[in-house]
Amino acid sequence: MLAKYLLIILGLALFLNGCSGFKRYDKIATEEYIYKAGDKNALKIDNISGSVRVVNSLDSTIRIKITKQISVKKKDLEKPFSEIKVNIDTNGNTLKIDADIFAKSGGLFSQVRNPFIDYEVSVPSYMDLTIENTNGYVVVKNVNSNINIDVINGSIDFTGSAKNLNLGITNGDVTGKIDSVNSVNIDCINSEIMLTVPEDFPGLFDVESMNGKIETDNLEIMMSEKEKNLFRGKNGTGEIPVKVRTVNGKIFLIGK
Repeated sequence: MLAKYLLIILGLALFLNGCSGFKRYDKIATEEYIYKAGDKNALKIDNISGSVRVVNSLDSTIRIKITKQISVKKKDLEKPFSEIKVNIDTNGNTLKIDADIFAKSGGLFSQVRNPFIDYEVSVPSYMDLTIENTNGYVVVKNVNSNINIDVINGSIDFTGSAKNLNLGITNGDVTGKIDSVNSVNIDCINSEIMLTVPEDFPGLFDVESMNGKIETDNLEIMMSEKEKNLFRGKNGTGEIPVKVRTVNGKIFLIGK
């Protein structure tokens, strides 16, 4: 009986694979925008699925490249890209970017599947960043401002300096290569965290992993409290607060 059911399932899979009506094709469109920063001092991006990459523009210009992708039937490939609409709000001091997805991912017979958006943005280094991403990775490099990143499923990669650095993720890893910062707060659930700082970084560390190891390398941290899954202590003068938390996963603190 089991063999009979397996044959039926296999036959159905082959049938669906051979039917062009069920085949999906990647429909891709790109958009590019350039703005003068002017009185803008912050950028906020709210993404549902895809990647977000923000770097220093080295001037007073904001450049945005958006790549939209969705899987559709062949007959919909040449139609205008109406399934995803990206909104850019230039009012006020904060440039805000989000998107409306008019065709949600569905089941076997849905018209479209797997919508996602990739953002590549360059901004002046002084602009504060707030990035929220549901599914995908976030990369920020050399933006020396207040940084707030929140990801549900994906990863976070930060490089450079910041004022106040706040990173949060539910499922995925965090990598931080910090040159200088005023404060660090990393709060995760299921994550491996690797934080690299200068060897003489004056950090006041408060680090805890409920179910994971904590390892340090090339840092002379004076411990005030040390247990299996947590430690508190300072490196150098200890004037910069560094708070790192994860429920499940290892934490690595490395001096460079």
